[in-house]
Amino acid sequence: METVASIVCVWQTFLMEELLSPLITPFILCFRLRHKAADIIDFYHKFTVDVTGVGDVCSFAQMDVQKHGNPQVKSVQWHADVSRR
Repeated sequence: METVASIVCVWQTFLMEELLSPLITPFILCFRLRHKAADIIDFYHKFTVDVTGVGDVCSFAQMDVQKHGNPQVKSVQWHADVSRR
């Protein structure tokens, strides 16, 4: 019976978060993040790309390591003889 009660408690918490988030998020954006509004808009402007058949997406979602990756990180070269070790 304890497991059912714990599942119900988790479900209730999840439901409350889902119901309250559309009400709380605008207040956070308006009052707590107002000074970051220009940076948020600039991020959307810089990193939104149009994907044919999908529409506008964040360029980070394409996992383009050449564009967004760290150039100092080198890829590991795998050889056929690695499995023989």
